Amino acid sequence: MNKTLVPGSLVQYRSRIETDPDPESVPKHHHGWGRTGIVISISDWRNGEVFLPGESVTYMDAEGDMIEACARDLKVIS
Repeated sequence: MNKTLVPGSLVQYRSRIETDPDPESVPKHHHGWGRTGIVISISDWRNGEVFLPGESVTYMDAEGDMIEACARDLKVIS
């Protein structure tokens, strides 16, 4: 886990890339590509059989939307 990523951190989700799943195939709360927000919570990420402790980050953007992203896809701004 990124030790600088804590609740209250300002983060930006990376831009969408070609290998990302089709947006229609993932829940809306995973549609945070390119968006910036404040980290609300950090928990465990599970994708099928893959389990990554401390890698699920929920952040709130400027519109008040809650977005869940994998920590490796976030850049800490401050």
